[in-house]
Amino acid sequence: IERNCPVNVVVILGEAVHLTCEAKSTLEVEYLWIKNDHPLEETNSTTLELRNVTKESEGAYKCQASNKRGSTVSNVTIVEVHERPNITEQPLDGKGLVGDEVYLMDCKGSGVPRPITEWFFIPMKSEKQEAVRINTTGRILQLANLTTANTGFYFCNVFNLHGKVQSRLARLDVSRFLYIPKLIGCQTCLRCNPLKVLLWLCMYCD
Repeated sequence: IERNCPVNVVVILGEAVHLTCEAKSTLEVEYLWIKNDHPLEETNSTTLELRNVTKESEGAYKCQASNKRGSTVSNVTIVEVHERPNITEQPLDGKGLVGDEVYLMDCKGSGVPRPITEWFFIPMKSEKQEAVRINTTGRILQLANLTTANTGFYFCNVFNLHGKVQSRLARLDVSRFLYIPKLIGCQTCLRCNPLKVLLWLCMYCD
């Protein structure tokens, strides 16, 4: 075998890859490509083209070159199918109260190799509206002991070797008070301290 493929070949899901195997001989050479020790039909060519690859395209490939005097086999090439990063679950808008112990935001991504997720924050009252990187990685962003300073927009970046994607902006509003919906029979809504909510009855409304 005069020309061989690399030992490892990485191809992106949905794309194409060409494997090459060429033998040097003064006689006519026939080729047969083999995947995972199973011969592939109609592959009498120095090049094997895999189109629109899927996860099923992964495997160990080699070629056998034969003429009237015998045959020889190329080295084995391992084909791996990778995926560009993608966000499958976007972070959602939310509301919280000052003092809430935990607030969770989710950004689910996919890809091969497994992507890394990083988070960014744009404060609501920021003059420059610049994104600040949050010192955490992972699909779940956990905010502890909320304050009004947590009010703003959050987004995630999901990335691996083959690219990066950004999520939507998710707005988080952090309030000091709990807003009570309009009660039946009342003409106004209450803005109450959360600790006193249960003490308010409709008869006390204006």
